[in-house]
Amino acid sequence: MAFRCQKAGLFSALVLLQASLPLISGGQTGSDLSRDVSRPLFYQLSGVSNSEDGIIDLVEQVNDDPANLQNCGGGGDGCKMATFIVGCIVAGSIVFPILTFFCCCGFCCGRSFCKCCCKCCPNGEHCGGRYATRPYKWIEVVMVVILLFGSVLILFVFSGLGFQALSEMKGDYDDVLDAGLELVRTPAAIIADTNAGVDDIKTVGVELFASINEDFNILADVKALYANLSANLVDLRTEVLGLQWLVEGCDAGTASCSIPPVLPPSLPAIVNPCVGGSHPVGVGALLSNSRVNPSCRNAQDTADVACQCCARCHTILSDIAEVQTQLSTDADLDGLNATLDLSELDATIDEAMGDWDQSLTDFEDTLAPVDDGVTEAKSAITADQVDGIAAGIFLLCWIVLICVLVAILLRTLGAMSGSKLAHLDWYCWWTAFVIGVFYMVIIVLPVFGWLTAAALPFETVCAILPAQGENAGDLFRLLEAADSEVDYEIKTLINECVLPTQGYIWSSANITKASLAADISSEFNVSKQLDGIDVGGTLDAQGQTSAFNQSEVDALQPAEHGVETGCPAAIPSGSPRCEVYQADMDAYKSDLEARIAKVKAASATVTAAISALQAVSASTKTKIDNIKVDADAVVLEIIDMIWELGTCSRISNAYEGLRSPLCDGVAAGLFGTWGVLFLMAFFLYLLLFLINKSAKMAYGDPPRSNQIEDEGNVPSGEVEKGIPVAPNGENSQTKGQTPRPESAGEKVNPKQEAA
Repeated sequence: MAFRCQKAGLFSALVLLQASLPLISGGQTGSDLSRDVSRPLFYQLSGVSNSEDGIIDLVEQVNDDPANLQNCGGGGDGCKMATFIVGCIVAGSIVFPILTFFCCCGFCCGRSFCKCCCKCCPNGEHCGGRYATRPYKWIEVVMVVILLFGSVLILFVFSGLGFQALSEMKGDYDDVLDAGLELVRTPAAIIADTNAGVDDIKTVGVELFASINEDFNILADVKALYANLSANLVDLRTEVLGLQWLVEGCDAGTASCSIPPVLPPSLPAIVNPCVGGSHPVGVGALLSNSRVNPSCRNAQDTADVACQCCARCHTILSDIAEVQTQLSTDADLDGLNATLDLSELDATIDEAMGDWDQSLTDFEDTLAPVDDGVTEAKSAITADQVDGIAAGIFLLCWIVLICVLVAILLRTLGAMSGSKLAHLDWYCWWTAFVIGVFYMVIIVLPVFGWLTAAALPFETVCAILPAQGENAGDLFRLLEAADSEVDYEIKTLINECVLPTQGYIWSSANITKASLAADISSEFNVSKQLDGIDVGGTLDAQGQTSAFNQSEVDALQPAEHGVETGCPAAIPSGSPRCEVYQADMDAYKSDLEARIAKVKAASATVTAAISALQAVSASTKTKIDNIKVDADAVVLEIIDMIWELGTCSRISNAYEGLRSPLCDGVAAGLFGTWGVLFLMAFFLYLLLFLINKSAKMAYGDPPRSNQIEDEGNVPSGEVEKGIPVAPNGENSQTKGQTPRPESAGEKVNPKQEAA
């Protein structure tokens, strides 16, 4: 019967093992235990509704007045948490160990010396000693076996998980220290790398803006074309003035109206120009034949008359004057030269960035003490030490479980073979019982109690500590509750840089792309430098030269300036006077044609200069528009490069690299171990009870009479569990057989002897 029950118990244990596989497999052991075991247990046992609010409330009350804890009276979550922690420490360190020790010792003593509580057994009677008080029913045997196997399996599982959770903590502990060093040293590294990157950007910026400045060299070509056109206009005007002088002559009384070979830039005072299409009688200009212009004399008496007016000369001169007043001057063109002062770029960028590294410096100063002790802390705890601590906590549990399994094995082999192996399991049962009691009293309960004070607040603070992408509101609430002053810069750094997955350090310094653009563009913005300057008007060569009319020059003809063919009617044809007159008119015509040819040649030069200027000025206007766009693009490119230098991924990853092993590893491992110890305590109590029952079952049912002087003198059948012994020493298996002889020194039960 017992053997079949043991098989049923083994089957039940396998079912429990299968149910435990989801917890054993996958994920980090400590984190899984903390989430699936410890936290539900804590909320259920403590009555705390929110551990994060509880720890904040607790810190706030302690900070206000530590005496508040003495007057909690079951108030908020903070008081409940404090009460629970203190209760676990007292219960685990004092109450339960004492109760466990005295109850177990009292039970053992009572089984041997007392018939009932505090009443000695008369005449050597006892309540059973090694025997069960009464025979167990088969259903009780089945329940004990099933519960025994289940308890053993569960304790194996949870002790293994607890050992693994603690063993993993060494790697997590190393990761925490490494990440702590990384986080402490990251701000200085970021500052150094960012400053170096900014210096590189300054160099690149100088090169880019130098290219912009080179584009303004085109203005020199434009100025040269304007200067060339101005000179050509002066030459044209001079030639036109020479033509006007030839046609209109000089003032009356001029001794000789001779036109010099090299014309002055303007008409001398002796010239008698037409005003409004007429002018007074003057003196005609001397021709190439040294005679006076015949159109300025009366053909009959050679008296002076008003010379012809060169109407087109006046029109052309007016057009030239209009163009000259419209042309852009060198000062106008220099105003378009928005060349950037590259020597100011470094100072401008530095001023735009301001004290961007102040928050990082403050953060580094805050964490500076950590750097000093991390190396020592890392060398203080080795992996062997962590494994030793873990083994020290769970080794006795495994010894107890091994003793139980050995007892079961011996009992099973003895029942199958009928050998005396079954007698030996009794010693294993009681060895497991004694070790289990001391394991509970010395290790499980005290470690559970004191671990509550460390693991529970630690894990709760980690729940407040935000992960990447989360909000730091609860963290700041906790720090404020503890009266810990946190600089605004550090708060901003945490909110804007450390926690966001794509944050930028500039946000913590109240620097935006817009502010960078405004500061840098104040000195390196071509568009801004050209504000108020009419770039289009300054380079509108077509509009500026539209007054010049080439058709007026092309229409110049000698005939419209008093040139006649033949002699006037008043002079007889063929007469000497006619020949002289005709010779003078031919000379005048020849001089006119020469003057007109020079004017037209000068005008052609002006027209070519205008065409060249119009083409270049139009392209220059487009070029300057492009320069504006290019300069703005360079500013934006510099801003983008600076902005990307300030990415927070490095410090954010360093923070998460610290938080993850600290909270998901160390804190979760401790809290998971706390939950494991709680469950182990429960199942160890159950196991001790089942060990006691199994030991009684192993020794056999009680004899018919309690009057046994020597419990060692028992027929072999009496030790077989579930096989009652008859008063004559027979049992169901030995009935009809010859009883085994007494061993030397054995004493026979009086009733058996009487029988």
